[in-house]
Amino acid sequence: MTYNVLHNMNYQTEAQDMADNQEGPSNIKQEFNLGRIGLDMDSSVNQVQKGKLSYALNAALENFDANSVNYQNEPGNEACLEFPEGYQLIGTHFIQEKNKHIFFLANPETGGSEIGYMENNDCVYRTLCTPIPDTDLIVCANSTCLNFNIDYPIHKAVHKITNCSTEVYWTDGLNPRRYINIDQVPYVAAYLSDQNCDPQIQLPPTLDCNKLKVQPNFSIPSLDIIDIVVGGDIQAGTYQFAIQYCNASGDAYTSYYSITNPTSIANTEVTTPDFQYSVGKSIVININNIDITGYFQYFNIAIIKTINGGTSVELMGTYNIQDKDRTITYTGQALTNIPLSLPDILEKFPYYEIAQDLTNVQDVIVWDNLTSIDRINYQSIASQIQLQWETYKLPANNTYADGFYTANLRGYLRDEVYAFEIVFLLDNGKQTDGFHIPGRTAISTDLTPVYNTNADFIGEGTVAPYWKIYNTGSVLVTYPVPIGDAGKIGEAYPYQSGDLS
Repeated sequence: MTYNVLHNMNYQTEAQDMADNQEGPSNIKQEFNLGRIGLDMDSSVNQVQKGKLSYALNAALENFDANSVNYQNEPGNEACLEFPEGYQLIGTHFIQEKNKHIFFLANPETGGSEIGYMENNDCVYRTLCTPIPDTDLIVCANSTCLNFNIDYPIHKAVHKITNCSTEVYWTDGLNPRRYINIDQVPYVAAYLSDQNCDPQIQLPPTLDCNKLKVQPNFSIPSLDIIDIVVGGDIQAGTYQFAIQYCNASGDAYTSYYSITNPTSIANTEVTTPDFQYSVGKSIVININNIDITGYFQYFNIAIIKTINGGTSVELMGTYNIQDKDRTITYTGQALTNIPLSLPDILEKFPYYEIAQDLTNVQDVIVWDNLTSIDRINYQSIASQIQLQWETYKLPANNTYADGFYTANLRGYLRDEVYAFEIVFLLDNGKQTDGFHIPGRTAISTDLTPVYNTNADFIGEGTVAPYWKIYNTGSVLVTYPVPIGDAGKIGEAYPYQSGDLS
């Protein structure tokens, strides 16, 4: 396939034409009118108002950069370059500041997709490739994961130039909203072993299309309270923690995730109606499954405090991502915590997968006709979940006065009715609707009749099924005392489990 490059044909306006056809002095001033409004071929020359022309040979109204309105040379066509065999052009974008044409190509036969460019109208096509730092390898924007399709052309693309990068944004109405830094093509990295914390380049180097998404898939971290230690300046109350990805300034990229259970902190030796006193302890938090593919570089930890019945939220800190796992200790001694609000923690960022158009306004990318992903009904999956109960046994010298156990092992009351639901957290960070987990199906013993002659009978009538009178939960397993730390949470270990009522 060939690509035609523009060349210029000299334009001529009425002032030039009349001046060129007169000899000797002339009272016609050669002040070229700007054709912003259009042509007026009916009026005399002195009646043509500003913004109109009566003659414009080989002239076009819009400038090449598409950012200004003026008349200039009419562009012509001549064969310039050929694209790789089998590839067809589905979109193009011109970066005026760098005099570079960007091409989006699709191969309908093989399903291949490619991003290429041409420099300074030199009529040489190049696949967009960049070197991988600290290696002799290069990665190219050529992969089937781009999923370009000739039936979904890229009608609009915009670019943004910063001190560090040149980013091109585009949409085709088929694939997720995407962009690429033409100075640094992203590549797929993989973890070769648990001992190696840094992602390793996957050979041969391959384009990472997930990093092209404006809203990519990412690993969602989990938070666990792993210890409460002596030392610090925490006040008596309950504490919860949450995490989100952000930039170096702490500006949010995602919603907050993995809000921990309330951790109760108190001094059991102090009896007072005022709980606003220091207990001299610190809370140790362990963070797992941090995304270290390179898309995010920082994360925020927020703390939700309930002291004396009042709840407040603070930004505990912004941390650099260094590893998949991280341990952070909250001492309560920071003096620069930034106040937040509960809506900041509970807000769920919308996920818009597809856009039909985009533009930029003063370097701000504006997307149009956004489409969110479908709200899928997962009730059929939730209905297949069979819940069971499990208890843990605490050593004689440990109680729920220890905040560690209230955070990790606090459960539910017996002989109560609880409505459970499941919410799915997708790889793109979107949280689905909640779906009810129904109770188990009744078995024959649950339906055994109990008559009003029984001293335990409650309710009206003369007879009721067994499940309305008695707790039909069952003990199925009694665990042996574990050897070592297998299954333990702190010093507690699994004791019994079984079916719910």
